[in-house]
Amino acid sequence: MTLPSNDNPKIRETVAKTFMEMLKNMPYEAITIPDVIETANVSQADFDRNYTSKRSIIMDFLAHLQDEASHQIAPQLPAANVLFNEKNLLKILTYCQQYKEELLAIDQAGLSNLLYDMTCLLTEDLLTMSKDADYVERFRLFFMTGGLLSTFMQWLHSENPVTIEEFATTQYKMVSQSLKIPLSFK
Repeated sequence: MTLPSNDNPKIRETVAKTFMEMLKNMPYEAITIPDVIETANVSQADFDRNYTSKRSIIMDFLAHLQDEASHQIAPQLPAANVLFNEKNLLKILTYCQQYKEELLAIDQAGLSNLLYDMTCLLTEDLLTMSKDADYVERFRLFFMTGGLLSTFMQWLHSENPVTIEEFATTQYKMVSQSLKIPLSFK
């Protein structure tokens, strides 16, 4: 995501938190930039130096989530030499579950494509950290990522009929079985 050149992390954080709170409580279309500016108590100039639109606020929020989620398992990658396993999947899903209301609000706003983009960027981050992936592994991981995102969002919408641990285990088993070979690198 490209932000204006004079961005300020504190202002970005304030605006993003304000916007996401507003999005949880009202439709995306009903939120205006002037309302966000007023509620966040920032100036128009501060907003303009950090964001270009409501969409750019969501993209910034998701970029932060994607970065934090990749750091949840990054320390394990070289030692474990495994990109995708049940433990790592659980860590990422548990982290994302903390943002259930925000993720559902983004989905409800019809912006699930941004969630998919964030998931693909997370996958790319993880692939970059583990340099052993060949093209087949890369394609397999992206294929699996789309299905996991869709299933995770359905799980969030369903008021979590199973625990996050059960969900992660089930998802890992389904993906592993459907591909008929373990999801790990040589």
